[in-house]
Amino acid sequence: MLDTGIWSERPSFSDEGLSPVPSKWKGTCVVTPDFPATACNTKITGARAFYLEYQASRAKTMEESNESKSPREMESHGTHTASTATGSRVANASPFGYAKGEKSAINAGKSEYSALT
Repeated sequence: MLDTGIWSERPSFSDEGLSPVPSKWKGTCVVTPDFPATACNTKITGARAFYLEYQASRAKTMEESNESKSPREMESHGTHTASTATGSRVANASPFGYAKGEKSAINAGKSEYSALT
């Protein structure tokens, strides 16, 4: 998936109970100061940031105070979208304290490869 980033520490991205990543898989986890190697696991099998094209289209470098050159989520959209598609089951989920219950994604038992901007 290609989106705004990911906050991999969310319970939706727990890899508990998932089988190991197949050795033929070639996912890459780009490590940056705000996105350590531990941010990837058998649920998030790769994460990258694609920002060079964005900078080129604007003819200036990114403003890192509010934009990220890493897979780290800055806007919540990517994390929300990824957890909706393949996030793990989360018991007692309660967005803003409302509608408490189990959260489950479309493909909850699957790993994901995320190419994030």
